[in-house]
Parts: sequence; C-alpha cells; structure tokens
Amino acid sequence: MARTVSDDEHICYVQDVVVHPTHHRQGVGRAFCRVSGRHHVPGHDSALVSPPDPRAR
Repeated sequence: MARTVSDDEHICYVQDVVVHPTHHRQGVGRAFCRVSGRHHVPGHDSALVSPPDPRAR
C-alpha cells in the first residue's frame, strides 16, 4: 500500500509505502519504487528520502 499526494502536474510525493510483514525482505518495496519511477517526467526532479532504520547500527 502507498499513500501519495499529487498536484497532477509536477509533484507526486510518496508519503508512505507499507509492506505486510510476511513480505518483508522480498523486494516488494524496491519494486514499487522502481515502477513508480517509470512515471517520472524528464526534466523534473525526484528524490527519495527515508528515516534511518532504528535497527541499523
């Protein structure tokens, strides 16, 4: 599941991507981001921002 905000012109902000725990570590989130990137308009900026993983040390 993903929650997005868009102006249907220049911006599509993907606020959340949620993957069921039974499908974690199977590339589901990566695939979603890859497919979403296919709709990127040339000449427009894109950015991926995520909070640090609290488990990472």
